[in-house]
Amino acid sequence: MDFYRMLSAAYDEIFPYSPDTASMVKSFAPHGGNILDVGSATGQYVKRYLRCGYSAFGLEYVPGLVHFHEYTAVGDMTSLPFQPVFDVIACTGNTLAHCKNYTHAESILGGFHDTLKPGGAAVIQILNYYKILMHKPSQLPEIKTKHYIFKRHYEYVKNHITFKGTLKNGRDTKTSSVTLYPLTPREVLDGALAAGFSYIEFFGDFKGKGFDIEEDFMLVAVLKK
Repeated sequence: MDFYRMLSAAYDEIFPYSPDTASMVKSFAPHGGNILDVGSATGQYVKRYLRCGYSAFGLEYVPGLVHFHEYTAVGDMTSLPFQPVFDVIACTGNTLAHCKNYTHAESILGGFHDTLKPGGAAVIQILNYYKILMHKPSQLPEIKTKHYIFKRHYEYVKNHITFKGTLKNGRDTKTSSVTLYPLTPREVLDGALAAGFSYIEFFGDFKGKGFDIEEDFMLVAVLKK
């Protein structure tokens, strides 16, 4: 994806490591347990899990984002090449919204279910597309860091969203786009049930706040096998 190749050098500065994200993911694994990070990007979370004593591995679709080659592989979340050995699968950073449609998302969740150990959990974070589709904002909040400005624009095309990003670094400006499917909380619930998950809980952040479908910017779904 050209969109994420554009972000490769800036990725960790624009989307920095979040201790709250890691804490929630680790809370569902025994110490030393197996964690799979789907959509692992540069591998920054995989590195942290390894440092904390977990067995961790990352899978990333965009080759240009893979910097931590020893514990990260290029692969597609549609077809996970693993046996059911993982205690936790983390799929954060709005990764699941890169599916083609609801049926595709359901298939991906089925793959997560089949790759988890009995009693394992998937921790999934996407934007709250119920709220976004209700209000249809033309842009998301601008991200400003020490070196970059990242502007995010949404265009609504039939059942999909064209996510257009503009990255500025001094005088250098790059623009690219990617297509997203606005997976709603209801579709996440239906897809998780169809995939065979036995316990499903929604949160509004990684600290465990209850999910408010009308107000929250993000959805964090915990799906237990």
